[in-house]
Amino acid sequence: MRNMLYQPNSEESFLVAAYSGDGGRSWNQIEPIMGYSGSLVLAGNIQTVMENGSPVYLLPAHRNSLDNGPVGGARVHFVLRSNNLIEWDISGYVPQPDSVWIHEGHIALGKKDGEMTMVMRTATMQNKALPSPRAWSTTSHDYGRTWSYPKEEPALWNSVSEAAFGNTKDGTLYYIYNDGPAWYRKNLKYKIKPPGKKWSEELTFFDANVKNSYPSVIEIAPGELRVVWDSGDEKHGRKQLRFGKLKIPQN
Repeated sequence: MRNMLYQPNSEESFLVAAYSGDGGRSWNQIEPIMGYSGSLVLAGNIQTVMENGSPVYLLPAHRNSLDNGPVGGARVHFVLRSNNLIEWDISGYVPQPDSVWIHEGHIALGKKDGEMTMVMRTATMQNKALPSPRAWSTTSHDYGRTWSYPKEEPALWNSVSEAAFGNTKDGTLYYIYNDGPAWYRKNLKYKIKPPGKKWSEELTFFDANVKNSYPSVIEIAPGELRVVWDSGDEKHGRKQLRFGKLKIPQN
């Protein structure tokens, strides 16, 4: 996403794209064709699904327009859809709870065709930690067109901070997140959930007594995750990028 320098915050962003034909050594900007014309914020990865024999690309996004209303205006979570990575439009909206702000979702694909789960960061409408600081989730069974009413995930801590959620090749779910109170954002912890089992106990991914946030993940081989996140020093965040490896046991 891109945000103009004159904006006082990152909420008024819009979608941008680039194409590489040489393995990422050089890039050419592409202007997306947007059926959705509002502002958006992105955190999760694009997910590719096969529908009627053709690839469909799904991208979770939310809108938080600070120009409208006393509590942030239009706050809504949705999923964008594309058949070619250039033309994008709304696939479906997530029902918005009255008192919980759901945003920065990540999607994990299910076993059945069209089945997927999205786990989202949470806060109050005043952007403070919930009384029970947990991530919330929603599910779709029709390739992201409709989504269930969100519900709390009791095992997944979330205190006003983005967390990476997804699954590996064998279907094991992972959740990489900041522990601690709201805005603390230091240690990166993780949990895993093998198919048919409960979430694991909390495990440590990175702990150096410095600020860390916004992990992003790709899987390069079954269970082999590569993670990038922003980091800083003991008191200040977002001064550098860090890269790490995480191996998830496969069944």
